[in-house]
Parts: sequence; structure tokens; C-alpha cells
Amino acid sequence: MQVLREHPLIAALLPATGVFLLANAALSALLVPLGVERLGGPTAIGLVLSALGVGFLLGAPLLRLLVDRMPIRPLLASAKAVTAVGFALLVNVTALPAALIAAVVIGTSGSVVLGAPRTVWQRTIPGSALGRVSAVFGIVEAAATLAGAVLGPVVAQVAGLGVAVNTAVLLAVAGAVLTAVVVPPSPAPGRSPA
Repeated sequence: MQVLREHPLIAALLPATGVFLLANAALSALLVPLGVERLGGPTAIGLVLSALGVGFLLGAPLLRLLVDRMPIRPLLASAKAVTAVGFALLVNVTALPAALIAAVVIGTSGSVVLGAPRTVWQRTIPGSALGRVSAVFGIVEAAATLAGAVLGPVVAQVAGLGVAVNTAVLLAVAGAVLTAVVVPPSPAPGRSPA
């Protein structure tokens, strides 16, 4: 697509977002078996999901603040790294309070990971091409999410739950590194109008 060639920053966000969403979907698909095996069952899973939601709500105002003040590459790379650390904690702890803290961290930084690229391309792409770019991002996000949701459980069946979740954590780390490497530097944005 011509518009992506004209906007290398936006084109670089596609693979960086896709890799991270692959890991996120794999971990999401494995959250229930993980909660049953390590955290105590359905009540613990419900609490972890609630903590993820709380974190996501906390991240929304943080997203606006950060996306208006930081260049996208360090913002996304650091948000993905923090989310990956939260993933690592969540999948390797057995104490529910630690899992809840990890889930809030994942939700908070995860909202920045998901929202910042959308904000940047909506502010960057001309209105006449916004629908096409949105469709391409939607396809990449859907494909990565579907692949992660399928591959996570397959790896868990073949190699075990611990291997599967920690492989997904490593993939999340790879998403942070990929972002730091492929997303071109950009100036810090100005504040958007209120």
C-alpha cells in the first residue's frame, strides 16, 4: 500500500504490533489453565481478570499523557517491556496477591501498548487513507491474535503449560526489542488539543 511506503513509522508499527499481539493472545488463551494450575481456580482467575481491567482503566489517562509527550519508539518499547515483565511475573508466581499486582501492571502498560500505535497513525495518516490503514492494522491485529490463541494451547499440549507461557513471555520481550529496533525515531509530539 502506497500510504504505508510514504509513512515508514506507520509501516514499522505493523510487525512490532503483530509480534506483541501474538504473545498477548497466547497468554490470554492460557490464562484459565494457568489460573487453575497455579493460582487456585475460578475465583483466582476472576480476580486476575478484574485486576487486568483495573490496570487497563488506569492506563487510559496515562496513554493520553504519554502519547502527547514522548516519541513513539521509546514509549512503545518501554510499555511493551513493562508488559513483558508483568507477563513474566504473572505466569511464574503462585501467590494470588503477586499475580494481582502483575495483572494491574499488565493492564496499565498494555493499554499504552494497544492505544499508542492507533493514536499515532490516526494523527499521522491523511483522512483519505485512514480507512485503508485502519483495515490493514485490523487484519494484522486479528491474524496475530488468532495465531497466538491457537499456537499458545498447541505449544502447551506439546511441551507443557510452563514452556508455553514462558515462550509467550519471550515473544513479548521480542516484541519490545523489535519495536526498539524497527520503529524509526520520531520527534516528541506536541500536546493534542483537549
